[in-house]
Amino acid sequence: MHHLFLPKWVGLRKGFQRRTCRPLLDAIQIEVTSRCNIRCVMCPVTVLAGRWPSHHLPWETFLRVARAFASTKFVHLQGWGEPLLNPRLFDMIKVAKDAGLAFRAYPLDPEEVAVCDANPLKILFISCN
Repeated sequence: MHHLFLPKWVGLRKGFQRRTCRPLLDAIQIEVTSRCNIRCVMCPVTVLAGRWPSHHLPWETFLRVARAFASTKFVHLQGWGEPLLNPRLFDMIKVAKDAGLAFRAYPLDPEEVAVCDANPLKILFISCN
């Protein structure tokens, strides 16, 4: 029964967005990697080490998700993994306007600082554990 109303509701929602120019989503959180080079005792990466999938989000998948960025107020690049380990992280920051980033207290090299300077992060979380 609900599927009969869904297309109408989706159409109304899209029309509402066009009239109000407001994003449909408050935020999108993206785990750019599940890899981590630190083993914090409270983290699932450590606790589930033998079963934890270890991979970077493929660039193509990120670009598919990026299509929704215009419909959100905020993009948060984080997750259980360490975002700085993803070699495409700074490309992702360039694509994700008004992005937030969470990472551990690692020093950034001058090129990474320049990317962050040219594409200011809306919020920056630094974990010091």
